[in-house]
Amino acid sequence: MKRLDILSAGRSIGPIKTSTSELIKDSGIDIKYGVDPETISNLLGISTVCQYPKETKPSEIAIAAALDALRSSPVIAADLDMVLYCGIEGDGTEPAT
Repeated sequence: MKRLDILSAGRSIGPIKTSTSELIKDSGIDIKYGVDPETISNLLGISTVCQYPKETKPSEIAIAAALDALRSSPVIAADLDMVLYCGIEGDGTEPAT
């Protein structure tokens, strides 16, 4: 039986900080449910989020996260058999299955 080890994990945080209240206003959730954006933000306990520019592709963020993982990993890139990326967004529109 082969063994699989996770030796490192990476992350990539977008450079644009946006207030949660602003995101709520932009989405229209406050109007749809008749709740003040600040109230929703306070209930969530999240005041700001970090985002990438809208044109950034998920694979670009995944590559940045993979490089972050490599920096903290005990192995070098050439020793890797696989890099696994799991996300809910693709780089292009695809049909749901």
